[in-house]
Amino acid sequence: MLALILLALSQPDIRIRRMPADANFFQPKNSKKLTRFMMDETYGTCRPLSAAWAQRGVLDATADSDFFSRLAYYGEALAAGVSRGAIFIAERDNGDLCGFADVGASLWLPGDQCFRLPQTPELQRIAATGVGSDGQRLPGVELRPYVSNLVVDTSLRRCGVGRRLMEACEEE
Repeated sequence: MLALILLALSQPDIRIRRMPADANFFQPKNSKKLTRFMMDETYGTCRPLSAAWAQRGVLDATADSDFFSRLAYYGEALAAGVSRGAIFIAERDNGDLCGFADVGASLWLPGDQCFRLPQTPELQRIAATGVGSDGQRLPGVELRPYVSNLVVDTSLRRCGVGRRLMEACEEE
């Protein structure tokens, strides 16, 4: 019983919500916020002008672009009344990001042995019909839920934040 009380007291007051898409392509605040958090929690900080710092710049740009396109894709689908995924964020009372998880209805492509979000017209057509550009049915191609980028602040790990993010993903 004491363990349950201590666990309840150690649970931080965290809010889980859907991250909205960035409205401005030239100043994408939400995708940059996700990128910075993920890189800091995964790789830590780098000394400026070092080789690691340069490599981190390339990784940041790639992640920024990916998060921007994912948020836009999820937002457009939701606006059309279809849920194709979301990035759920965990925030402290003061609004600081302390975790996030990305879940999407991704297209399983058995020939490539990979998942892809159906963001292009070609992949959207395949997702809707299961038929390739040659008019032939593609066996094994289907939309499947795919969770990626589950990241939690190191100081809050083992406190239930990841579990709550996964519960939000499951509800999606």
